[in-house]
Amino acid sequence: MPIENQDPREQTLATGQESNRFWVFSLFMAAVTLMAYYPALNGGFVWDDDAWTTSLTPLTHGLAGLKEIWLTPTSLQQYYPLTGTSFWLDHEYWGWWTLPYHVENVLLHVLSAILLWRLLQRLAIPGARLAALIFALHPMMVESVAWITERKNVLSMPFFLGALLAYASYTHYWKEAAMPERRSRRAYWLALVLFLAALFAKATAFVFPPALLLLCWWKHGSLRWKEDVLPTLPLFVLALALSAEVNWLEKHHVGAVGADFAHSFTQRLHIAGRAFWFYPSKLLWPANLCFIYPQWKVDSSDPEQWLWPVAMAAALILPWCWRERIGRGPVIAIWFYAGAIFPSLGFMDVYALRFLDVWDHWSYLPSLSLLILGVSLLVRWTARFSRLKQGICSIALLSLLGFLTSQQAAQFQSMEKLWLTTLEKNPDCWLAHHNLGLDLEINGRLEEAVLHYEKALAIRPDHAEFHNDLGTAFTQQGQIDKALPHYRKALELEPENAQFHSNLASLLVQMGQLTEASDHFKKAVALRPSFVEFHKDLASTLLKMGHTDEALAEYRAAVVAKPDDAEAQVSLGNLYIKLKQAGLAAEHYRKAIEIRPDDAEAHNNLGWALQKSGQMREAIAQYYSAVRADPKFLLAHKNLAWIQATAPDAALRDSASALLHAQDAAELDGSHDATVLITLAAAQAENGSFVGAIATAKKALILAHSQNNSTLSKAIDAQIKIYEAGFPMRDPSLGVSSAQAPSYPP
Repeated sequence: MPIENQDPREQTLATGQESNRFWVFSLFMAAVTLMAYYPALNGGFVWDDDAWTTSLTPLTHGLAGLKEIWLTPTSLQQYYPLTGTSFWLDHEYWGWWTLPYHVENVLLHVLSAILLWRLLQRLAIPGARLAALIFALHPMMVESVAWITERKNVLSMPFFLGALLAYASYTHYWKEAAMPERRSRRAYWLALVLFLAALFAKATAFVFPPALLLLCWWKHGSLRWKEDVLPTLPLFVLALALSAEVNWLEKHHVGAVGADFAHSFTQRLHIAGRAFWFYPSKLLWPANLCFIYPQWKVDSSDPEQWLWPVAMAAALILPWCWRERIGRGPVIAIWFYAGAIFPSLGFMDVYALRFLDVWDHWSYLPSLSLLILGVSLLVRWTARFSRLKQGICSIALLSLLGFLTSQQAAQFQSMEKLWLTTLEKNPDCWLAHHNLGLDLEINGRLEEAVLHYEKALAIRPDHAEFHNDLGTAFTQQGQIDKALPHYRKALELEPENAQFHSNLASLLVQMGQLTEASDHFKKAVALRPSFVEFHKDLASTLLKMGHTDEALAEYRAAVVAKPDDAEAQVSLGNLYIKLKQAGLAAEHYRKAIEIRPDDAEAHNNLGWALQKSGQMREAIAQYYSAVRADPKFLLAHKNLAWIQATAPDAALRDSASALLHAQDAAELDGSHDATVLITLAAAQAENGSFVGAIATAKKALILAHSQNNSTLSKAIDAQIKIYEAGFPMRDPSLGVSSAQAPSYPP
């Protein structure tokens, strides 16, 4: 009997049993799904995961970064701020430990499967549990779940399905007849908020409002303007607005422009026809799944290739014509799939279409209706089986899917594993060769990297980036003669690429061709005037050429382009020191220290600038800061020891500290630098060890003679005479106290 007519105690018992069954099944589904994805759980970041994780490090610190994620559409790869927020939270809790990222993706996928199960129950579609389990364990979903960057898919889906359930409470579209009771506005607003969240996770949720109309038509047989169509209009506005923005960003921010997208409408139609049938075929028979599938060769003159778009048109039209015979269910299943997959069919320019025509994760949301339709047909076909036989078939099917998912998930254990697995199935995948080369180069395996770069170039000989990366690998191997033609070819193919100009210029600097190098650095600066590294490299090259004024202008431009670049501030300070403008130098060193308080070089250089300005106490403080920041910073130890051993002002001298730091400098140097040895000699003399000072100074003298440094040799000779006379060294350039004159003889 109906629950509402039951005794309250019986009703409570029934509700409790239903709740228990819900939790048992949900936990079971979570357990088996986690088991299937276990091989990927400890996997690292792969391919463009960094675009949503490590490359966003500036956005992961504090609320300012979170604000930028939401308010600056170009702060992320695409404007999916809710997905960006999830990664922001992950970094707050886990840093870059990838295990929680993978577990979260799997649990979000499980949540979607549970919501799908509840939705199908509401819609009274047979096989709800089986459909949810197939969705959870199907290997076509692996890319969306095991690939961290596809958090977009697995985060958007629960909001999408939740919005369908909320809207169901508003419009009662799961009922065959219109409901007479008053609609819940609260449910409508909840659906709208959930739909907006789904869009902010990934724009593929745009299909939500058309799906609502399809469901209403499926249950009622017609669409009513006020009850069915009018409430969806705000949802259509949201979907169109967010989709238009994402499409604009795909072209102008992600880079879906250029020759790779110069397809005619006929070519796009052929690709769309094959892609339309590709995903159902893989859902039905998930064999030979590949991360990057071979691209299809389109030939409009081949009559057989026209069968694909014709079959696509037939699939869209015939179910409508046969709806009286086969029912409305197949119509909405196919139409939902077609609408959801449309942006991925090739009619719209998506960056990934440069290197593939189909991608498994593009079917994550569109596949729902096909899976539901397939399970419904399977349940109807097996209705004549006994319950035992049905159970055995279900277990066998789910076990097979789980096994295939586990195999597919294993490729996401590492970058190298992913690309090697791809090349096993698609040996001519130039993208896999190139990206594997990048990974090998990062890990120092340059010979293997070169091999894969060359294979990528053999497939795509006119790809400028491949020439550039091969040139970089050769450069790191020291094979400059091999690198040069590849850098020049890259520039020939893309003459307006600033990075290519910079790379060639850096190589020319190594070859001593400074004039041509400066020309290419200038071109890089002209193309990207806001990029600070180009200004710094150009300034460094100009300095080597002796063009000090031009170098000064470039360093100034660098700190204007990026005031918080500590390296640029230090470099500008160094140049001011060279120009004997210690005050200006100190100003920039201080700015560098504000940016990087533990920058030992900046502290040491500021000490030197202060020393040149006669501010000895402040200089000593900065040298101390330098050795605290880097205890192995030889120059800071030497500078500190020299002042404390040789300053004319007794208040500045510290014999014990001078000897300690001079000894540290000598130990770090290994007796290769004569100036380090004369500093140690000065410290020894300050401590009264004149015999040791003389011996150390004589070692320095031998080094100076071996280096043919006559000026230094004369200075050391003079110091040895001072020590032989029993006096410590005093450096007049460090200032003379009014209370004490130099204590060494004239």
